[in-house]
Amino acid sequence: MTTITFDELTPARCCIAPEIPTAIYKFGLTAIPVWPTCSLCGRHPASDTGFEHANAAPSKPASSSTMPQFSGPFNPLPPDTTVTSAVDGNGATLQSGGTSSSNSVTFTFTATAGTNPIAGFQCSLDNGAFSSCTSPTIVNNLAAGTHNFQVRAVDTSGTSDLTPASFSWTIVASSPPPSTVIGGTIVPLYTYPTDSSWNTIISVKDAHPNVPIVAIINPNSGPGSSRDINFANGINTLRTHGIIVIGYVYTSYAGRSIANVENDINAYHSWYPNLNGIMFDEMSNVAGHESYYSTVSQYVKSLVGFTYTVGNPGTDTIPSYVGTVDTITIYENSGLPSLSYLDGWHSNYPRSNWAIVPYNVPSLDQSFVTQAKNYVGYIYITSDNLPNPWDTLTAYFTTLVSDVD
Repeated sequence: MTTITFDELTPARCCIAPEIPTAIYKFGLTAIPVWPTCSLCGRHPASDTGFEHANAAPSKPASSSTMPQFSGPFNPLPPDTTVTSAVDGNGATLQSGGTSSSNSVTFTFTATAGTNPIAGFQCSLDNGAFSSCTSPTIVNNLAAGTHNFQVRAVDTSGTSDLTPASFSWTIVASSPPPSTVIGGTIVPLYTYPTDSSWNTIISVKDAHPNVPIVAIINPNSGPGSSRDINFANGINTLRTHGIIVIGYVYTSYAGRSIANVENDINAYHSWYPNLNGIMFDEMSNVAGHESYYSTVSQYVKSLVGFTYTVGNPGTDTIPSYVGTVDTITIYENSGLPSLSYLDGWHSNYPRSNWAIVPYNVPSLDQSFVTQAKNYVGYIYITSDNLPNPWDTLTAYFTTLVSDVD
């Protein structure tokens, strides 16, 4: 805030340069010229005819050549702040007044300087106190409901935007699909075909014919060096009972050459033509390798009878990988994931895109399965643990399939 004082006006000043304002009075966002009134020259210039303002300097008395002294507060022009973008945790651009299923938003903002340069910004969420912030600013862990974000610029004199930029939006709680939804399971069946686990899967599938069951076979970290008659017969038996069977191929997070990956695919197709497709293990989840997986997935589907592909990064991926394969395993770890982990941005896509394979879960949490199948299409949980959780079939497989049914 500044203070100015009007000095004595001489008749010469009034007569020679009446078009020059005595001072500039600044009030809020308005800059107003203050003109002299002089007895020797008559009224003030026509350019301010009719100007009156309650806070303006008084006109010069007609009987005096001296402008009265006037001191008063004058505010510098404040900065003007604008929110330039708001992107939610799903990657969607929001408009003020819009809705989102995500509990986080990233705001970017800028400001136009007033009288003084911009020194920084202050932000407020849901009418809380303003505090220092920078662009971009992320607000997260928000509950469902309506929220308001405000930001104001502050200049070097400490003057802040009198009308902060405001952005409101509503977080809509995700509505899970109906509870009657049927889930599926993708089983890493890394046992030999003569193991009892193969017969168990068959009997469970017969008891629950509507549940999609996918079995991944893995002769030797891939197709092996030659055809194994037991695998050939076992695959045919699984297929006869309606089980989808796919072969294991590792990709070293896109570090393995596409030519070598295709060689493994060709071996599977040559030795085990009754397979339904391929599972790509060690799938990358880093931006830039999407075309790698699109290429090998399309190659699988170019072969007669191979129609289904799965990718396994073992952890969460990014939206750009959706569609590179048919299903992505977004969780392969010890213990169960949280339901919020399974929801989030994944709920923007059909459940068939997602699978989870938790291990080291001593007992089956049936409530978790019932809720999780609303978010992911395929659930396999095992009590087995490292170093190889997939060398046995989980003891509660029958209950698991019953729960996803």
